[in-house]
Amino acid sequence: MEQPISSMNRPTHDTAFLNGLRILLALWVALGHFYYYLGAEKVFPLPFLGKFLHHNSSAVSGFMIITGFLMSYHYTLRERKEPPEKKETFFRFWLRRFFRLYPIYFLAIMVAFFLLPVTRNFAAANLTFFTGEVPQFQFTYDLALAPTFKDVFLHLTFLHGFFPGINSSILGPAWSLSPEVQYYLIFPLLYLAFFYSQRYQLIKLPLIVLISGALYILSYKFFGSAAIDSPAEIVNLGLPSIITYQLIYFVTGMIMAKVLINKTGYFHLFFCILICICLSVNVFTMGLLLIIVTMMFSDELKRFLPGFLYKILMFFKGILGGKVATLGADLSYSLYLIHSFTLQMILFCCIQLPFSKTGIALVALAAFLVINLLLSYVLYLLVEKPFIAIGKRIVDKTYPAEVQKVKYDTPLP
Repeated sequence: MEQPISSMNRPTHDTAFLNGLRILLALWVALGHFYYYLGAEKVFPLPFLGKFLHHNSSAVSGFMIITGFLMSYHYTLRERKEPPEKKETFFRFWLRRFFRLYPIYFLAIMVAFFLLPVTRNFAAANLTFFTGEVPQFQFTYDLALAPTFKDVFLHLTFLHGFFPGINSSILGPAWSLSPEVQYYLIFPLLYLAFFYSQRYQLIKLPLIVLISGALYILSYKFFGSAAIDSPAEIVNLGLPSIITYQLIYFVTGMIMAKVLINKTGYFHLFFCILICICLSVNVFTMGLLLIIVTMMFSDELKRFLPGFLYKILMFFKGILGGKVATLGADLSYSLYLIHSFTLQMILFCCIQLPFSKTGIALVALAAFLVINLLLSYVLYLLVEKPFIAIGKRIVDKTYPAEVQKVKYDTPLP
C-alpha cells in the first residue's frame, strides 16, 4: 500500500481523498468481521447496514483499485528519473514494495500463528455466546486446518494464495496479500507492455481490459469461490486469492491514473467500467468504483453537475483529503492486518461483562475501535515508518536515479 499523499504537498492532481477512502475501507473490513462475530443478522438485524457490512469483500476490491491507481500514477510521475524500460527501475519498485509491505506483515503473521490456539477458542466462544449455536468455521478457525510451519513458510513467501485452505489458515485478511504481491511482481512488465508507450494505446488498453475480464471469468470457473455453489473444474481455492481474480480491479486503477495524467482517453475508462458491469461485479464494488471515479474527475464533472451537488461533492472530497484522513491512511495497513485476532480477544473479554448482549456489543465496539486504532498507530511509528525510511535509503544508495527526458512534463511528486 502506497504512502499517504500529504495534504500540504500534493502532486499535480488532487488525489489526497484516497487517504480517507483507505482508512474507511480498512474500517469496513474490520467492522464487517466484528459484525459477523456478533452473530450478524441472526442476532442484530440491520436492514441495510448489515448487508453492507456483510459485503466487506468489496472493500478489498476497492483497495486493489486504489493500489492499481497509485502504482501507475507514481510510476508515471517518476518516468523522468526512473525510465520504466530500465531493469534498475524494476528493482527500485520491488524494493520499495518489500520495505513498505513486508515488515508489519511478517510480524502480523507470526503473532497470529502463535496466538491461533487461543483466538480459535475465543472465536468459538464469542459466536456461541451471541447465537447460542456451536459455530462451524470454514476458514481460519476451522479445526480441520491445524496450520503448521509449512503454512507459515507459504504465508511468509506469499505463496499461500495458491493453496486451498492454507490461503487463510493463519490470518484471515492475509489471503488478499498474496494476489497483491503477485500484482507487484508483474506490474513493471504490465506497465511497460500496455501503459508506457502512447503507440497503439487505442488497441492495447482495451486488450488488457478484455484479458483481465476473461481471466476473471475463467478464475471462478476453474478455481471456484466460497460464494459460488457450482464446483470448480480444477481446484476450489475457496477465496479469490490469485491475481487472475483481481487483475481487472488493478487494471481499472491503472487506466484511471493514465487518464487523469494525460487528460485524454476517457473512452478506455468507460470501457473498463462497462466490462466490470458485464462481469456482474458486486454492486457495492461498482458503487465504490463510481465514487472513486467521480471524486477523481471532479474538475471535469463540474460543468455537468448542478452547483449544489458539486459543492457537496467537493465538501466530502475535502474531508477525505484532510489531515485526519492522512493520519488514517497511515494506520490503514496495520489495522487491516491485526484486527482479526485482536477482535477475538477484545470480544471474549467483553462477553464476561454482566450486561445484555446489546450492551456488550456496544462496549466491545468502542473497545475494538479504540484499541485497534491506537495499536495501529504504534505499529506505524515503530515498524512501518522506520522500515519505509530504511527502504528509501537502500533504494537511493543501490539504484541512484538519473534524470532523463521522457514524453511527460509532469512534475515529480
